[in-house]
Amino acid sequence: MSVDMQSVEISQLFSAGFACDLEGVEHRKTLPCLSVVQALHGYYEIGLDHKALVSTGQGGAFIAPANCFQRIIHHNGSEHVMRAHWVSMHVRVNTFYRLEDLYEFPRLFPPEENEALAAHIAAIRYADNICAGYAAAYQILERLLRVSKRRADPDRTMIRIQEYVAAHFREPIRADDLAGYLCCSPAQVYRLFRRYFSLSPANYINRVRLQNAAMLLETSAESVTAIAVASGYDDIAYFSKCFKDVFSVSPSVYRRQNAHARSK
Repeated sequence: MSVDMQSVEISQLFSAGFACDLEGVEHRKTLPCLSVVQALHGYYEIGLDHKALVSTGQGGAFIAPANCFQRIIHHNGSEHVMRAHWVSMHVRVNTFYRLEDLYEFPRLFPPEENEALAAHIAAIRYADNICAGYAAAYQILERLLRVSKRRADPDRTMIRIQEYVAAHFREPIRADDLAGYLCCSPAQVYRLFRRYFSLSPANYINRVRLQNAAMLLETSAESVTAIAVASGYDDIAYFSKCFKDVFSVSPSVYRRQNAHARSK
């Protein structure tokens, strides 16, 4: 039976922008939230989930689903500067599903949406109150759904695993914990993770923790140590090693490379 959308909830809404010389700068990241990123002056080359790079063109915007690997290359405009802004959010459908579970997004917004999209993101950035910001976010979401394709309904067990890890990744999670939650054996837990995510339970949980850490490095001023602890790591050296293995740079370097994410 098809999932009937009864409610759509946006949470953890964040928006920012920058204007600086970033010609040729490349970033690689995976974030736990849905992001819409628009080049206002200059343009992006964007590759998602290791697919070929595409260009946004000036004024164009790309859509990055949650947990999607992003390869981003910045290009200045004619004034030798790049200006861009973006919005990120978590979106739940019927409380239970992520929007990405139900819809396949295009990589780029259609060009005819650029002007309206720019106005909505600006409305979020400069909103006088939280209600105005969220109202603009729902306008973006409505436009996104118009240009997206409905997926086959997701496997409910997969969603339950994602929900459990998202709620508990800051704590130690054992295979026995997951087995009890899913009412199956630890051996079945390993088979389910391989089936749904092509990863072991430990590697999947580590990926979720690192995604959270990357988001905090971009959007908060907390110390690297505090972010490591908030992401489920009590060994800072191990956190730094895991982070570098995935993002190819240390947490401190990643923060410097993405410092413009905290500028308004």
